[in-house]
Amino acid sequence: MTFKFILLSLLLSIHSLSAGDLKIGIIDEEKVIENYEKSGKLLETLEIQVRAKEAEIKALEESIRSSEREFMTAGSDKKEEILQKVTRNKIEIEVQRKLVKELFNGQRERYRVKVVDDIKMAIQVIGKEEGYDLVLRKEMPGPRGMEATVYFSKEGMDISQSVLDYLNAKFRQELNSKIEK
Repeated sequence: MTFKFILLSLLLSIHSLSAGDLKIGIIDEEKVIENYEKSGKLLETLEIQVRAKEAEIKALEESIRSSEREFMTAGSDKKEEILQKVTRNKIEIEVQRKLVKELFNGQRERYRVKVVDDIKMAIQVIGKEEGYDLVLRKEMPGPRGMEATVYFSKEGMDISQSVLDYLNAKFRQELNSKIEK
């Protein structure tokens, strides 16, 4: 389906309804993502993982500094062994830094997908429960020319808080059920 076909279908659907029958909701997805408690918890978990990896890197850096100090006073028979250890540790640091970057970016994207999936589900639930015919994104950057933006909406059309309340209540319920087990 092309964007033009979807837009045409949407316009035809809206045209078939009388203006008084159409109930449109607006969702500020970024606001919901930022304030969804699960988002914060997932990012907190990711930060803990990254800090643990960074601590490993710092330990390797300290080992290198220690080996370099040892190198200064070591005999010639020991210097080659120390240089090899320093080289291995420097390589390990680079590997660990790359892993931290990949862990952060990969996990962050997986967490974002989980959160967005939750939000989509919640929008559908709230949309059905509250009788909306159409829910649009308030603002979401996209490819040039394809941005989904509502430039104006009447007060009371934003359902972001309802979606957020639903998501946070569901998340707290999930947490409580895990704690009880």
